[in-house]
Amino acid sequence: MELGDKSEERSDIAELLFLNRKPHPIDTFVGERVKHFRKRKKLTQTELGNELGLTFQQIQKYEKGSNRIGASRIFLLAKLLEVPVYKFFEGLELELNVADMGGFAESPGATYTANPVRLEERNELMTAFTSVQDPATRKRIIDLVKAIGEEAAQ
Repeated sequence: MELGDKSEERSDIAELLFLNRKPHPIDTFVGERVKHFRKRKKLTQTELGNELGLTFQQIQKYEKGSNRIGASRIFLLAKLLEVPVYKFFEGLELELNVADMGGFAESPGATYTANPVRLEERNELMTAFTSVQDPATRKRIIDLVKAIGEEAAQ
């Protein structure tokens, strides 16, 4: 193999590893939860970063899911944001294709899906819904949302 071939091969590998790399849905989900709990505590990204010894840019990457959060950091975040660790994963649905799974390894067909409704959207909907005082109107809103969901599922 000539030297030119090696550099060409390396660029192909680098392309496979780093281009078109999207955040894993679980990392995105956990990041949204971090953002939600940070805002609930009325902390800025800078303030939270300072508490963890990180920059606001690192917190930003965590919240977008572009950087994964390690177990020890999730534990510290839970303490700082005063929430149990499981709250970062609550609402996440994990579907595994267990066919042909050897031991504890995940099969190549393992898939992960996060709830498609973003946490911020759910909070916005709940805030608006709780401002409706009339029980009959609340019932009609629930019926409307159910009907729209059923129609979309068909």
